[in-house]
Amino acid sequence: MKRMWMLLLAALLLAGRTGAAECPRPVTRGEFVALLFPEAEAAGEPVFEDVGPEAACFAAVQRAAALGVVRGEGERFFPDRPLSRQEAAVFLWRALTHAGYEQDPEPPELPFEDAADCAPWAREALLALFRLGALPEREGRICPLSVVEPAEAEAMAADLRRLEGGARDPRLEAAILALLGLPGARGEFSPVLSLPGGGQELYCTVFLDGEEYCRGHAELEKGLVRRVEFW
Repeated sequence: MKRMWMLLLAALLLAGRTGAAECPRPVTRGEFVALLFPEAEAAGEPVFEDVGPEAACFAAVQRAAALGVVRGEGERFFPDRPLSRQEAAVFLWRALTHAGYEQDPEPPELPFEDAADCAPWAREALLALFRLGALPEREGRICPLSVVEPAEAEAMAADLRRLEGGARDPRLEAAILALLGLPGARGEFSPVLSLPGGGQELYCTVFLDGEEYCRGHAELEKGLVRRVEFW
Protein backbone atom coordinates (compact mmCIF):
# COMPACT_ATOMS: atom_id res chain seq x y z
CA MET A 1 0.00 0.00 0.00
CA LYS A 2 2.83 2.38 0.91
CA ARG A 3 4.52 1.69 -2.43
CA MET A 4 1.28 2.43 -4.28
CA TRP A 5 0.92 5.78 -2.52
CA MET A 6 4.54 6.65 -3.32
CA LEU A 7 3.98 5.88 -6.99
CA LEU A 8 0.82 7.99 -7.02
CA LEU A 9 2.63 10.90 -5.38
CA ALA A 10 5.47 10.66 -7.90
CA ALA A 11 2.98 10.69 -10.76
CA LEU A 12 1.26 13.78 -9.38
CA LEU A 13 4.59 15.60 -8.94
CA LEU A 14 5.61 14.71 -12.50
CA ALA A 15 2.29 15.94 -13.85
CA GLY A 16 2.72 19.21 -11.96
CA ARG A 17 6.15 19.73 -13.44
CA THR A 18 4.90 18.94 -16.93
CA GLY A 19 2.01 21.37 -16.56
CA ALA A 20 4.34 24.10 -15.34
CA ALA A 21 6.62 23.54 -18.34
CA GLU A 22 3.71 24.06 -20.70
CA CYS A 23 2.78 27.39 -19.10
CA PRO A 24 4.91 30.22 -20.59
CA ARG A 25 6.95 32.22 -18.10
CA PRO A 26 5.73 35.81 -17.83
CA VAL A 27 7.92 38.44 -19.46
CA THR A 28 9.36 41.00 -17.06
CA ARG A 29 9.42 44.77 -17.52
CA GLY A 30 13.18 44.74 -18.03
CA GLU A 31 13.07 41.92 -20.56
CA PHE A 32 10.42 43.67 -22.64
CA VAL A 33 12.35 46.93 -22.79
CA ALA A 34 15.42 44.96 -23.86
CA LEU A 35 13.35 43.50 -26.72
CA LEU A 36 12.25 46.99 -27.79
CA PHE A 37 15.80 48.39 -27.76
CA PRO A 38 18.11 45.45 -28.52
CA GLU A 39 20.92 47.59 -29.94
CA ALA A 40 21.02 50.22 -27.21
CA GLU A 41 24.43 51.11 -25.81
CA ALA A 42 24.97 51.79 -22.14
CA ALA A 43 25.52 55.45 -21.37
CA GLY A 44 25.40 57.79 -18.38
CA GLU A 45 24.61 57.29 -14.75
CA PRO A 46 21.78 54.88 -13.90
CA VAL A 47 18.38 56.53 -14.26
CA PHE A 48 16.77 54.10 -11.82
CA GLU A 49 18.31 52.89 -8.60
CA ASP A 50 17.22 49.29 -9.23
CA VAL A 51 18.70 49.03 -12.76
CA GLY A 52 22.46 49.25 -12.47
CA PRO A 53 25.21 48.68 -15.07
CA GLU A 54 25.35 45.01 -14.13
CA ALA A 55 21.74 44.43 -15.24
CA ALA A 56 21.20 42.75 -18.62
CA CYS A 57 18.57 45.36 -19.50
CA PHE A 58 20.63 48.36 -18.33
CA ALA A 59 21.47 49.82 -21.77
CA ALA A 60 17.91 49.34 -23.05
CA VAL A 61 16.32 50.89 -19.97
CA GLN A 62 18.72 53.85 -20.11
CA ARG A 63 17.79 54.43 -23.76
CA ALA A 64 14.06 53.98 -23.13
CA ALA A 65 14.16 56.42 -20.22
CA ALA A 66 15.99 59.02 -22.30
CA LEU A 67 13.25 58.77 -24.95
CA GLY A 68 10.44 58.94 -22.41
CA VAL A 69 9.30 55.40 -23.20
CA VAL A 70 9.65 54.35 -19.55
CA ARG A 71 9.22 56.59 -16.53
CA GLY A 72 9.33 54.20 -13.61
CA GLU A 73 7.79 54.74 -10.23
CA GLY A 74 9.78 57.33 -8.38
CA GLU A 75 13.42 56.31 -8.62
CA ARG A 76 12.67 52.64 -9.26
CA PHE A 77 11.74 50.75 -12.43
CA PHE A 78 11.06 47.27 -11.00
CA PRO A 79 12.70 45.46 -13.94
CA ASP A 80 11.96 41.98 -12.56
CA ARG A 81 8.23 42.54 -12.10
CA PRO A 82 6.00 40.66 -14.58
CA LEU A 83 4.76 42.99 -17.31
CA SER A 84 1.02 43.45 -17.81
CA ARG A 85 -0.39 43.71 -21.30
CA GLN A 86 -1.52 47.29 -20.77
CA GLU A 87 1.94 48.27 -19.51
CA ALA A 88 3.46 46.72 -22.63
CA ALA A 89 1.03 48.68 -24.80
CA VAL A 90 2.02 51.94 -23.13
CA PHE A 91 5.75 51.26 -23.60
CA LEU A 92 5.26 50.32 -27.24
CA TRP A 93 3.02 53.31 -28.02
CA ARG A 94 5.45 55.75 -26.41
CA ALA A 95 8.21 54.31 -28.60
CA LEU A 96 6.03 54.82 -31.67
CA THR A 97 5.13 58.40 -30.76
CA HIS A 98 8.86 59.09 -30.56
CA ALA A 99 9.03 57.74 -34.14
CA GLY A 100 6.40 60.28 -35.22
CA TYR A 101 3.09 58.48 -34.79
CA GLU A 102 0.10 60.43 -33.52
CA GLN A 103 -3.21 59.39 -31.98
CA ASP A 104 -6.47 59.92 -33.82
CA PRO A 105 -8.00 63.19 -32.50
CA GLU A 106 -11.41 61.48 -32.36
CA PRO A 107 -10.60 57.86 -31.55
CA PRO A 108 -13.39 55.24 -31.48
CA GLU A 109 -14.00 52.98 -28.50
CA LEU A 110 -12.08 49.76 -28.04
CA PRO A 111 -14.23 46.95 -29.49
CA PHE A 112 -13.47 44.41 -26.77
CA GLU A 113 -15.86 43.00 -24.20
CA ASP A 114 -13.35 43.62 -21.40
CA ALA A 115 -12.40 47.16 -22.48
CA ALA A 116 -13.78 48.49 -19.19
CA ASP A 117 -10.93 46.70 -17.38
CA CYS A 118 -8.35 48.97 -19.02
CA ALA A 119 -6.73 51.60 -16.81
CA PRO A 120 -7.41 55.21 -17.94
CA TRP A 121 -3.69 55.80 -18.42
CA ALA A 122 -3.46 52.88 -20.88
CA ARG A 123 -6.55 53.47 -23.04
CA GLU A 124 -4.89 55.76 -25.58
CA ALA A 125 -2.02 53.33 -26.12
CA LEU A 126 -4.29 50.29 -26.38
CA LEU A 127 -6.55 51.96 -28.93
CA ALA A 128 -3.67 53.33 -31.01
CA LEU A 129 -2.02 49.90 -31.19
CA PHE A 130 -5.31 48.26 -32.10
CA ARG A 131 -5.71 50.63 -35.05
CA LEU A 132 -2.13 49.93 -36.14
CA GLY A 133 -2.70 46.19 -35.99
CA ALA A 134 -0.10 45.84 -33.23
CA LEU A 135 -2.33 44.76 -30.34
CA PRO A 136 -2.43 40.97 -29.92
CA GLU A 137 -5.85 39.95 -28.63
CA ARG A 138 -6.92 36.76 -26.90
CA GLU A 139 -10.10 35.32 -28.36
CA GLY A 140 -11.81 38.69 -28.66
CA ARG A 141 -10.54 39.98 -25.32
CA ILE A 142 -7.79 42.46 -24.59
CA CYS A 143 -6.92 41.10 -21.12
CA PRO A 144 -5.16 44.33 -20.02
CA LEU A 145 -4.25 43.05 -16.55
CA SER A 146 -2.87 39.70 -17.69
CA VAL A 147 0.87 39.20 -17.93
CA VAL A 148 2.61 39.27 -21.29
CA GLU A 149 3.77 35.93 -22.67
CA PRO A 150 7.10 35.58 -24.52
CA ALA A 151 5.51 35.09 -27.96
CA GLU A 152 3.38 38.22 -27.47
CA ALA A 153 6.39 40.28 -26.39
CA GLU A 154 8.38 39.18 -29.43
CA ALA A 155 5.46 39.99 -31.73
CA MET A 156 5.10 43.48 -30.25
CA ALA A 157 8.83 44.13 -30.59
CA ALA A 158 8.62 43.00 -34.23
CA ASP A 159 5.70 45.39 -34.74
CA LEU A 160 7.85 48.22 -33.45
CA ARG A 161 10.51 47.41 -36.05
CA ARG A 162 7.85 47.14 -38.76
CA LEU A 163 6.11 50.39 -37.90
CA GLU A 164 9.31 52.33 -37.31
CA GLY A 165 10.41 51.30 -40.77
CA GLY A 166 7.17 52.61 -42.21
CA ALA A 167 6.31 49.39 -44.05
CA ARG A 168 4.11 50.20 -47.02
CA ASP A 169 2.38 48.39 -49.88
CA PRO A 170 3.60 50.13 -53.08
CA ARG A 171 0.94 48.45 -55.24
CA LEU A 172 -1.85 49.67 -52.97
CA GLU A 173 -0.46 53.20 -52.91
CA ALA A 174 -0.05 53.24 -56.69
CA ALA A 175 -3.66 52.11 -57.11
CA ILE A 176 -4.91 54.97 -54.93
CA LEU A 177 -2.82 57.57 -56.77
CA ALA A 178 -4.01 56.21 -60.13
CA LEU A 179 -7.57 57.16 -59.21
CA LEU A 180 -6.53 60.83 -59.41
CA GLY A 181 -5.32 60.46 -62.99
CA LEU A 182 -2.46 62.91 -62.44
CA PRO A 183 0.86 61.88 -64.04
CA GLY A 184 3.76 62.70 -61.77
CA ALA A 185 1.68 62.82 -58.57
CA ARG A 186 3.46 61.57 -55.46
CA GLY A 187 1.85 60.49 -52.19
CA GLU A 188 2.86 60.21 -48.55
CA PHE A 189 0.83 57.48 -46.89
CA SER A 190 0.04 56.60 -43.30
CA PRO A 191 0.32 53.00 -42.09
CA VAL A 192 -2.76 50.87 -42.65
CA LEU A 193 -5.04 51.29 -39.61
CA SER A 194 -7.48 48.67 -38.32
CA LEU A 195 -11.09 49.71 -37.79
CA PRO A 196 -13.42 48.50 -35.03
CA GLY A 197 -15.70 45.84 -36.41
CA GLY A 198 -13.36 44.92 -39.26
CA GLY A 199 -11.91 46.64 -42.27
CA GLN A 200 -8.96 49.01 -42.56
CA GLU A 201 -8.16 52.54 -43.61
CA LEU A 202 -5.25 54.79 -44.45
CA TYR A 203 -4.64 58.48 -45.09
CA CYS A 204 -2.48 60.17 -47.67
CA THR A 205 -1.18 63.55 -48.75
CA VAL A 206 -0.73 63.98 -52.50
CA PHE A 207 1.96 66.22 -53.96
CA LEU A 208 2.19 67.52 -57.53
CA ASP A 209 5.19 69.45 -58.84
CA GLY A 210 6.62 69.56 -55.34
CA GLU A 211 3.56 71.18 -53.74
CA GLU A 212 0.70 69.72 -51.76
CA TYR A 213 -2.19 69.07 -54.14
CA CYS A 214 -4.79 67.32 -51.95
CA ARG A 215 -5.35 64.85 -49.16
CA GLY A 216 -7.13 61.55 -49.23
CA HIS A 217 -8.71 58.81 -47.15
CA ALA A 218 -9.10 55.21 -48.32
CA GLU A 219 -11.21 52.41 -46.88
CA LEU A 220 -9.85 48.91 -47.40
CA GLU A 221 -11.26 45.42 -47.17
CA LYS A 222 -9.00 42.36 -47.22
CA GLY A 223 -6.16 44.49 -48.54
CA LEU A 224 -8.20 45.92 -51.44
CA VAL A 225 -9.37 49.51 -51.93
CA ARG A 226 -13.10 49.76 -51.33
CA ARG A 227 -13.61 53.54 -51.33
CA VAL A 228 -11.39 56.63 -51.66
CA GLU A 229 -12.15 60.28 -50.95
CA PHE A 230 -9.92 63.21 -51.88
CA TRP A 231 -10.27 66.81 -50.71
